Amino acid sequence: GMARDFNNWSCYDDYYWKGPKGSGFCKQGYGALVADYRKDVPVKLKTVAKEIKWDKKGVKVVTNDGTISAKACIVTVSTGVLNARKIKFTPDLPDYKYDAFAGITMGTYNHITFLFDKRYLFKIGIKYPDTYVYTKIQSNGAASPKGGCGLFNITGSGLCYWDTGGKFSEELEAEGSKAQIDFFLNNLKTTFGSEIDKHVIKAHATRWGKNPFTLGSYAGAIPGKAHLRKSLRKSVGKIFFAGEACADAHATVYGANWSGTKIGKKVAKKV
Repeated sequence: GMARDFNNWSCYDDYYWKGPKGSGFCKQGYGALVADYRKDVPVKLKTVAKEIKWDKKGVKVVTNDGTISAKACIVTVSTGVLNARKIKFTPDLPDYKYDAFAGITMGTYNHITFLFDKRYLFKIGIKYPDTYVYTKIQSNGAASPKGGCGLFNITGSGLCYWDTGGKFSEELEAEGSKAQIDFFLNNLKTTFGSEIDKHVIKAHATRWGKNPFTLGSYAGAIPGKAHLRKSLRKSVGKIFFAGEACADAHATVYGANWSGTKIGKKVAKKV
């Protein structure tokens, strides 16, 4: 829900979300967690799938580094990439699959992250780890309010991040990382004073909508299209589909992991 505005948000899709009640942070970063969790799985990086040829015998995945032949394949790329037809399917997928890609669309949800000196955070009143901070939303009646909320001093590290979602997040990321960072620094100045930018050690902004391998942050149903998740999960011949968009706990990494594990076991039995 946080990646889209209310006028583009499916209540039904949100109601039927299934997963644990909370999420956790990994102090070393999510990348470190994933790298350790699947360290025994052979992974080839910088290999871009361009076409999937399939028939009754199996599949051939054409990449920028050769062709991979297999009895089956599991597609976990985002609905944004699939709906943009960045991967060609030969023969083409049935129309109902593309209806699902167009109905379960990628939203925009970004983090703008700042690293502060912990002593400075204490000075301005952030005395405890994982302190949630809200600032006034500059909406002016806009369909997509301009603002966000943030978590300060994550695990006592001095790291702080701000969330942006929906159309505002999409428009802000289009202006570039500097604009994203400047917007929230100016926002923070109204709360903590004009000196706050002098205490930023470093800053970073995600721009998931501009990432060619995702074309958005995570998938959500547009109003009236939540039922298409069933079509999204359906296999076509030897091509199977998994990932966060196919998960009951969609929009999460653990949902993607559960979905991939479930489909992986299913495919292993079939081939």
